[in-house]
Amino acid sequence: MTQKKEPGLENHDITILVVDDDADIRFATSRIIQSAGYGVVAASSGLEALETARQVRPDMVLLDVVLPDIMGTEVCRRIKADPFFDGTFVLLTSGLKTGSSHQTEGLDVGADGYIVRPVSNRELTVRVNAMVRIMTAERKRAYAILKASHEDLVMRHQILHHFLVYPDFGALGTVLELLQESFKAPYGLFVYQNEKEELKVVPHLPGDQPGNQTDDKTSPFSLDYMISLGKESREKKQSFRFNRIKVSADTGKDLHNVLFVPVVVSESLIGQIILIDKPGGFTHGDQDRLESLCAFMAPALQIYMEKETAQKQLKMHIKDLKQKNIALHVLLEKREQDKIQISHTIMDSLDKLVLPYIEKLKNGVSRQDAATIAGILETNLKQGLFPFEKSVSAVYRNFTPTEIQVADFIKSGKTSKEIAAILNISPRSINFHRNNIRKKLQITHARTNLRTLLLSLS
Repeated sequence: MTQKKEPGLENHDITILVVDDDADIRFATSRIIQSAGYGVVAASSGLEALETARQVRPDMVLLDVVLPDIMGTEVCRRIKADPFFDGTFVLLTSGLKTGSSHQTEGLDVGADGYIVRPVSNRELTVRVNAMVRIMTAERKRAYAILKASHEDLVMRHQILHHFLVYPDFGALGTVLELLQESFKAPYGLFVYQNEKEELKVVPHLPGDQPGNQTDDKTSPFSLDYMISLGKESREKKQSFRFNRIKVSADTGKDLHNVLFVPVVVSESLIGQIILIDKPGGFTHGDQDRLESLCAFMAPALQIYMEKETAQKQLKMHIKDLKQKNIALHVLLEKREQDKIQISHTIMDSLDKLVLPYIEKLKNGVSRQDAATIAGILETNLKQGLFPFEKSVSAVYRNFTPTEIQVADFIKSGKTSKEIAAILNISPRSINFHRNNIRKKLQITHARTNLRTLLLSLS
C-alpha cells in the first residue's frame, strides 16, 4: 500500500502563478521559476489572474502590483478573502511601487512578501525558495494537526465502540492498549472503582499476564508504587506528568516518565489512565490530548460500568431464579408423589379398615354386633381416611385383613367367642389370629394385655 505523501514537500509539486502585463518580464520570470523546479502558469492581467487561479488553484502567486485592469493589491485582497484560496501565498512585485508606503499597503491587504524590482535572478529564486519553505512548514504543521485530529476522531470512535458495544469487561484493557499505541507508551494502567467502590487495576505490561501486580524481574516497576504515585492525581482529580523519576529504592528500578490523567464525570472520579515510559518523555501536548480523550470517554465509561454492574446483577437474579425454580420443581414433584401416596393410603385404608365391615353388615348381624361394627367403622374412618392429619396406623401395616378386623373387635372389648360369631369363623381361628397379632407386636411371651396395647397404639 502506497503511503500518502504530505502536501508541498517537493518543488515539482508546487505551482506558481506568474502575473505581469509586461510579456518579457512575465516570460523571464517564468523561466527563472521553472529552472528552480517549480510548475508555472502565467496571466497578463488582474482578471485573468483571478480566473486562472480559480482553475489551477496555485500554491503561490507572484503578482505585479501595477496591472492594466485592476491593481495587484486588489487581486491580492480578493484572493486572501476567498476561502477557496486558503493556504495560497501571494508575493507582490513592482518596479514602480517601490516605496515603503507601497510595501506597507501591499502587506496590509494580505500579501506574504514584497519584492522590489529590479531584482537579480539569484535573489528572485532565493526569495521564492524562502517563501516556499515557510509555506511548506505551515502545510506540514497543518497536516500534522489534521492528522492528529483524524487520529483522535478514530480513537474516539473506537473508544465508543468498545465501551458501548464490546461484550465483556475486556474493553478496559482494549481501550488502554489503544491509548498506549497512540501515545507510544509501552506500559499502562487503567485504574477504576467497581460497584463496591473497590480500587481495581487493569495493567498492560508486555511480557506480563494481565492482572499481575508484582515486583518480579519481568515488571519494569512496582504496580503498587504506581497506584500510590497516582493517588494525588485521583484525590485532586488533576492530571500530572513526571519525566525522569526513580521508583522506590527498595526496587531499584528506574521509571523514565509517567502521565496520570483522571476520568471524571460530574466531578465524580470513576477511573484513571496511567501511561508509562514514552520514549523522550510526555509533553504538555500529550497531557492536554489525554485529558481531552479522558473527558470524552468519561460518560461512555460510566455507561459501560453501569451496564457491567447491571449485567452482573441480572446474572445473579437469573441464578437465584433458577435455584428457586429447581426448588419449586422439587416441591411440585414431592407434592405429586404425596398425592399418589395419599391416594394409595386412602384406598389401602378402605380395603382394610372399611370394606370388610361393610360386607359383614351386608351379610346380616345382630343389632348389638351392628352397633359394634358401626363404632369400628367410625373409628377407622376418622383414623384412616384423613391422611393429611394421620395416615393408616403403622400398627396395621403388616396385618392381614382378617387380623385387622380381629384387632378392631379386640379394641372394642369383644371376646374371642363373640368375634368368632361376628366373623363367622371358629374360636380356634380367632385365637390363631390373636397369637399372630401378638407376634407382630412382639409381645408373644409378655404379660401384656393385647386390648390395652392396641388402644394405646391407635
